[in-house]
Amino acid sequence: MQATTKLLLCETMSNPLLRVVDLRAMATECHRHGLKLVVDNTFATPVLTKPLTYGADLVLHSVTKYLAGHSDVTAGAVVARAAEDAARLRQIGIVFGLTLSPMESWLSVRGMKTMRLRVAAHSHNAQQVAEFLEVHPAVEAVYYPGLLTHPQHGLATMQGHGLFSGMLSFRLPDDAAVVNRFMQRSERFPFAPSLAGVDSSCSHPLYTSHRALTDEQRAELGITVGLVRLSVGIEPVEELLADLAHALS
Repeated sequence: MQATTKLLLCETMSNPLLRVVDLRAMATECHRHGLKLVVDNTFATPVLTKPLTYGADLVLHSVTKYLAGHSDVTAGAVVARAAEDAARLRQIGIVFGLTLSPMESWLSVRGMKTMRLRVAAHSHNAQQVAEFLEVHPAVEAVYYPGLLTHPQHGLATMQGHGLFSGMLSFRLPDDAAVVNRFMQRSERFPFAPSLAGVDSSCSHPLYTSHRALTDEQRAELGITVGLVRLSVGIEPVEELLADLAHALS
């Protein structure tokens, strides 16, 4: 924190290593310094975590992801605790044209009607996928808050009410050929830049979400060639497990 710091931005669960932030502690520290806490709640969604209840001032959602849920919307939302912040955000949206078309608004509202059911299904499937990967001999590490081995499992359980999202990452050997073979052999986890649709997908953070970082920055964060991120969909989980077994064989 510096003299010019006005706010702190964090994620409920970090992308792509699924680190869990203690939102209440973060809010307390921010407010002690007179700062606003902004939480990106895309991975958790309001179904798992409501950051405003832990002291956050502003909450961000990529509506493109779980809220709309069907990979057919490009949208975002900001939720404000204070009326003056909400009024300011509304004014900025009007002035800069940051508002949705009627069609995207309708698709978003339609998707949110099933969000609770979808997020529960995503989470249940991801839990089984994570447990499968954790014991697979080809996998070096799995990052999913629902695993008992996750260092912040207790915090994630408390903030997520027993559900842990459909997002997870796992680590293969740092060999591009191994990663390419996995992605080529998998049929149920196609490579995709987005996430959190009803269909499963995979991503390679080194060359997608974290491609703009330097080699040193990526190494420090643990973003290596072998790191693969999965967005686990709501398909029959036995089909997903069979596909992963084939892709990793």
